[in-house]
Amino acid sequence: MTGVAGQRPRIRESGGISYAALELDCQEYAGFYLGFSNNVLWPLCHGISAVCTYDESHFATYCEVNRRYAAALLPLLRADDLVWVHDYHLLLLGGLVREAGRPGS
Repeated sequence: MTGVAGQRPRIRESGGISYAALELDCQEYAGFYLGFSNNVLWPLCHGISAVCTYDESHFATYCEVNRRYAAALLPLLRADDLVWVHDYHLLLLGGLVREAGRPGS
């Protein structure tokens, strides 16, 4: 994956909350978002599995992007932080963070 791996997240503050954002390159966007998230997960989560179209390369990109999010998030966490993942785009993130031994886990 070409991606922007190793990229540090952009940190933004708003209303007393810190937000960390990563950019996706065109290949990542196509495989992670347009591919696996929109062609597999969205239909499954909305009860229309008949329209799912699976591509193994999209799943590989989906996994890699979730790993990048976890790698970028881990150094930002403190032991008392609560991590809330509220989207099917990042279904793997919680497990990856837990598996990596997040602070306080």
